[in-house]
Amino acid sequence: MNPMNLIEGDVLFKFFHGSAIHWAIRTITSNEGSSSNFCHAAMYIGGGEIAESSGGGYRIAKLMNVGHNFNYFAFRTRESGLGLIAAQVITTWVRMRPKSADNVAGYSGGKKFGNYALGTAIVNAAKNYVDRDVKVKDGAGDKLWGQNGKPGLDSSYCSQFVVQAYTAAGATFSPATVPIKVAANRATPAMMHDSMSRDGRWEFLGSFLSK
Repeated sequence: MNPMNLIEGDVLFKFFHGSAIHWAIRTITSNEGSSSNFCHAAMYIGGGEIAESSGGGYRIAKLMNVGHNFNYFAFRTRESGLGLIAAQVITTWVRMRPKSADNVAGYSGGKKFGNYALGTAIVNAAKNYVDRDVKVKDGAGDKLWGQNGKPGLDSSYCSQFVVQAYTAAGATFSPATVPIKVAANRATPAMMHDSMSRDGRWEFLGSFLSK
């Protein structure tokens, strides 16, 4: 696919490329099938940028022209307006980081807000395949987002971050919808990819190589 055709809210899965963290996640999630080769998840937010939780914490990064040949697989929600809301949610989350130049006025989440939860990622990857039929409870978006527009969780790993944003976005619909059928605290890129591949509410757009 042409990455120029991406729109806000498209979910991107990065194919395994050999980093130490990806080796660990790939090995631990090997029981999830071939899609264990997907070792990172992010969200396209428009303007050639993605929002993600990476080793440095929550951030907005350029998708293309960054000097790396990463292979991405892209999915798009078929629910009208949902992707745009999710992109707005995840962008707001990133900008609430205390070190961000665009902090949300009045946020008092503490210095640790917006970290990458590496330990949680490894632990959940190890446990994930044991319980593949996780159920997402009603109201999960409110718990993830927190109170008064402030996020309820101060750290996430990559796939958790994307699921959180979509769960919070789905909670704004009436009736509320659960866009990605995996619980945020159990999500790995592999499980998330498998779930969306089987869910008719998501469209697989194709793959592309970033440069």
